[in-house]
Amino acid sequence: LKVAFPPQHRLQLILRSMAPRRSAPLLVLLAAAACGLLATRSFEAFASAQARRAALFGGVASAVAAAFPEESRAVKFSVFGFGDGASDAYSQQDNKPYSPYSQFSGGDDTQNLYKPYAEPFMNKKRAIVAESAKRLAKIKPSIDAKAGEEVKMELTRQMGALKQAMNYLVEGSKKGDKENQAFQMDLEQLGVECKQKRWDEAPNTYARAQKELAEFMTLMDVKA
Repeated sequence: LKVAFPPQHRLQLILRSMAPRRSAPLLVLLAAAACGLLATRSFEAFASAQARRAALFGGVASAVAAAFPEESRAVKFSVFGFGDGASDAYSQQDNKPYSPYSQFSGGDDTQNLYKPYAEPFMNKKRAIVAESAKRLAKIKPSIDAKAGEEVKMELTRQMGALKQAMNYLVEGSKKGDKENQAFQMDLEQLGVECKQKRWDEAPNTYARAQKELAEFMTLMDVKA
């Protein structure tokens, strides 16, 4: 069943159906404008609060800097305790620390329990030199047999401790540096010659190193 409306009635029906569609976007725009206004006011209030806090903290910082000029100087860091660092943990150390890694002063050296180069430590290094000299004497047959790997193994295993012990004795006694350097150079040369199979030169280098080691042991009172 179809109902026919006059043209003016049809126009009124069309306008009434379109009215809600036109008002919906308008309501959305009004709501967006209201939200924007509220957000603007909130931001202005937040910004003004931030500005007030910044001004307050700035005034406090200026007052502290005026009262303590040394503590408010520019940031300066040291490297592992060395340098004029004023802003790192090393600045908390005493004026004369025992070492750059100690927070406390060394005090009187005579009261320290650890005394470097004391006689017990020197004797321990002398024992290492004596033991290494015995091991070094045993590689002569390996050199004669041109057994380069055996020589290399013995030099690598024991001679590192020998060098450290000799350096310690030199530092503690303030003597024997010339003999120590000459021996260590010949010992390094002996390792190179055995590695390169220069067997015609290795025996002479070995004999020279043995002589220099004997002189060093006599100078440092090392018992063989």
